[in-house]
Formats: sequence, C-alpha cells, structure tokens
Amino acid sequence: MLAFAVVACGLVAVVGGVLWKSLAPVSLVWTDEQAAELAAADVARHAAQSGTHDHAGHDHGASGSVDQTPDRAAAEERFNRLSGELDAARQLRDDLGLRLIQIGFALTAAGGLGYLATQRHP
Repeated sequence: MLAFAVVACGLVAVVGGVLWKSLAPVSLVWTDEQAAELAAADVARHAAQSGTHDHAGHDHGASGSVDQTPDRAAAEERFNRLSGELDAARQLRDDLGLRLIQIGFALTAAGGLGYLATQRHP
C-alpha cells in the first residue's frame, strides 16, 4: 500500500513539474518591487547614455562613441546587475519545474521497485 502512495506522489510531482510554468506565478521568484527597480534602472541608464537633449531625429550611438562618465558607468552597472538577477530568477523558476519532474520520476521508480520487492517476498 505504501508503494502505491509513493508512486501516486511521484506522478503528482511529475504532472506538477510539467505544469510548473503555467501554475507558478512569476512573483514567486521576481517581485513587483524588483520589476520596478529594474525599470527605473533602465530609465536611468538611458538618461545617462543620452543626456537631457531633444530625442527628435537623434540616433543614439550612431555618430561616434559617447564618453564613459561615472554616472553612466554606475547606471550601466546597476542595470546589468538587475538584469542578471532577473535572468537568475527566470532560470530558478525553470529549474524548479525540472527538479520537480526529476523528484517525481525518482519517487515513481522507488515506489515501483518497492512494490516489486514486496511481490517477490510476501
């Protein structure tokens, strides 16, 4: 009876892992505050890159290189750091579903082997 329960738990874990991306909210790994901070960092980075000029008819970066100012470097570093955190959060979310599937397969196999072991030695 225990073997059937372990197999059932394993199957539930596999199904949960497969459906993980659609069931797990993004807020599980990335909060609204983090999203707002990334958006603010992107705005600050753009402002540092382009300055406070009129954007009409201007192609950023098309004419020569822009000097790297401390503000621009700091804004770029902050944006890159937060973008890296977002990438890591996305990867964690993907990995959790995969791990759940792996655990489910392991439980299903263990339950099946347990059932077979009890059938050979009553």
